[in-house]
Amino acid sequence: MAQGCLKCLKYTMCVANFLCFICGVAVLGFGIFITVKFKMTALMPNVSVFTIANMLLISGIVITCVAFLGFLGALKENRCLLLTFFLLLFLLMLVELAAACLLLVREKEITDQAEKDLVNGLLKAKTSSFNNTELMSDWDLVQGMLDCCGVKNVSDWGSQVPKSCCKDQCNTSQPVYREKGCWSSLKDWFNENFLTIGISIIIICVIEVSLFVCSWFNSLLAAPHSFTGAILVRLMGKRSSSGVSAGVGDVLLHDALLPHQQIRTWLQTLKTSF
Repeated sequence: MAQGCLKCLKYTMCVANFLCFICGVAVLGFGIFITVKFKMTALMPNVSVFTIANMLLISGIVITCVAFLGFLGALKENRCLLLTFFLLLFLLMLVELAAACLLLVREKEITDQAEKDLVNGLLKAKTSSFNNTELMSDWDLVQGMLDCCGVKNVSDWGSQVPKSCCKDQCNTSQPVYREKGCWSSLKDWFNENFLTIGISIIIICVIEVSLFVCSWFNSLLAAPHSFTGAILVRLMGKRSSSGVSAGVGDVLLHDALLPHQQIRTWLQTLKTSF
């Protein structure tokens, strides 16, 4: 039974990391697609260096590398790889926690700055629309996807209203424009999908915590000669042989008659770890 638990833990971690690897590749591919086909510099020029595409690229690379490291470490039962994965996942969780706290504390400031930057992006696109059609193409795509016009309404475009603001056709003498602004559409979309986003974040957190715990246990069990690893292995062995859970004290008492050299090795390992 102990071997079965170890194999179950190993393959569960392999499958979870493989799924994370696939998600990382998908995020990376989507980031590359946005970089090539859809640049966001027209919408938010102040963050042109760190666009949504760049965020997706960085996230995809990090997720892919960390997941591959965890998959390889679990498959090969390599303690060094598992500990590296453990530390990287711990750092990733700290970064996510810091980002979540920052969003909660400075939510209003970030929201106001995003709206101002969106207005500046519209002004830049409007003033350079005759010289640079690429800037306008981004706005045309967003206004078509969100069924909106301008930041607040159609008046943001003044006399240079793009065709993407029209509901049906702009060839008529009195075209009908979309009434809702893109900023309101973005907030409405977020409110409508808030539950889905929240559930997705919770699922991601559960997966990360599970991988965090699994990598820690696997790293210990991958080194049964260590003091803690030996206790875990013997605990699982006693549970499987007797059907009754043995405590750490029982294991230590049972192992009191172990060869002197093995106890000496444990003490040396414990000493070097501190």
